[in-house]
Amino acid sequence: MSSRATGIEPEEQKDTVTSCTFKVHFWTPFEGLPSRICSSAVWNTTGITVAGSNNGTSGSSLAQLNSPYDLVIDYNNVMYISDLSNNRIVQWIENNTSANLIIGGNNGLNEPAGLFMDNQNNLYVADTLNSRIEKYSLNDPIGTTVFGQYGRGSSSNQLDQSYALFIDVLNNSYYISDTQNHRIMLWTLDASNGIIVAGGNGRGNGANQLNQPYGICIDSNSTIYIADCGNNRVQQWYRNFQTGNTVANGLMCPTAVVLDTVGNMYIVDQGNHRILRWMIGAQSGATLIGTTGVYGSQPNLLYYPSSIRFDLNWNLFVADYENNRIQRFNLVNDGCNGNGIG
Repeated sequence: MSSRATGIEPEEQKDTVTSCTFKVHFWTPFEGLPSRICSSAVWNTTGITVAGSNNGTSGSSLAQLNSPYDLVIDYNNVMYISDLSNNRIVQWIENNTSANLIIGGNNGLNEPAGLFMDNQNNLYVADTLNSRIEKYSLNDPIGTTVFGQYGRGSSSNQLDQSYALFIDVLNNSYYISDTQNHRIMLWTLDASNGIIVAGGNGRGNGANQLNQPYGICIDSNSTIYIADCGNNRVQQWYRNFQTGNTVANGLMCPTAVVLDTVGNMYIVDQGNHRILRWMIGAQSGATLIGTTGVYGSQPNLLYYPSSIRFDLNWNLFVADYENNRIQRFNLVNDGCNGNGIG
């Protein structure tokens, strides 16, 4: 696939805000910031371009992006963006009109995609076409290969084009979406091999199979949510289970899924050019951003989006892949007590 993607009962659901929501871990409280959003939260449907070009053009200057795939946002609202087709990672400080190059050039990245930042500000990069996971200190552009040292393949110590990763820092667990092997792998830093925790039974649409999984999200119970792109669904896979449950379907190549603090899913429905909110137990989702089946570079439209993130104010950021930009959609109302955010 191209870089654009066309038993036991589970434990009671816990607060997922530090595990599956931001993809960067925050360990200290932030006074005055909304700690949660509720199911009726509202976002402005007109986006603001905060990185890249607002008219959809691509480029290689530090004021431009070329197929941005993913981003993480730190304590200070600084973004780190995987600029996939430029084979680099850039840092974009809030309100700046250009980026700082932090990883790129001669370091050998080949279409970097998924990102994760741990609580020590180490940045992990899914170096997709090199089929490996790289770890970088933010003040050191030389990375260390932590998984995938043995080249592209399907053995338990190899990967085949990973597009996403998720780190459970409390349990020292590293979940990797092994896209072309149609499985999710679990690694620890001390292990020489990974363990299959979802899929791994060949490409297919059975309950025990995946078909080109992309984005993954792990909640505080170690339940895995998988954007199962080739099957046009999101799978929920409980810890130690051999099969998954379909919790969202009728999609067109979903590439990312995150949860809010009450467990609702926010899904990048890439082929439909939209972001969905899917309530717990619902049979269908509601379009939050974009228009179903319509793409464009206008501020209210998307063009094959690939990833989403929330900041600490619950503003929604979208990697608008084919528009070569990052869009921010501001939270208008948190939906909890009629609280307008502004």
